[in-house]
Amino acid sequence: MEDDDQRLVDLVKELVHRLLCTSSQSNSQNPNASSFTPQEYNQALKYSLRILSSLMTPSIAADDSAMAESIKRRLATAGKSSEALTFADLYAKFSHKNGPGSVKNKWAVLYLLKTISEDRKVRKNQFSNRISNGFLDSALAGGLPTLFEGDELSGGSGGLGIRVLEGLPMVLLI
Repeated sequence: MEDDDQRLVDLVKELVHRLLCTSSQSNSQNPNASSFTPQEYNQALKYSLRILSSLMTPSIAADDSAMAESIKRRLATAGKSSEALTFADLYAKFSHKNGPGSVKNKWAVLYLLKTISEDRKVRKNQFSNRISNGFLDSALAGGLPTLFEGDELSGGSGGLGIRVLEGLPMVLLI
């Protein structure tokens, strides 16, 4: 069980790192420059782990097919039909993965991606005159208070591949 917990923390670390890198690359002229500090990374990581470990539940039914259709429809209505087709293909591959090492709660992953995308869009429209780090702005600006004091998280990485299609991060577990 402890190995599973560490693997989960490693995957969340990798996701936060890649999202911060993606965000900083889109806001900078130099794609190789890292514009986030270790303190910002730790703050975003704590924020992410706090959200994932919270008991908050959305007010909608947990139906992964409906959530995927909603994301696809949103991309298509935004005039991004090629991204909608790419998402549909990635979702088909993702939904057919079962067994050891696969995601059990696929709906939650889709809901997380949709929420991140919507938050990025709102923040982009709301703060278009300043550089934004997308969904991590609240964490970088102080965000929610952490539940744990002085938690040092060890390094590591997981097998998580991320692509960003016009603001919608796509997660494909390898």
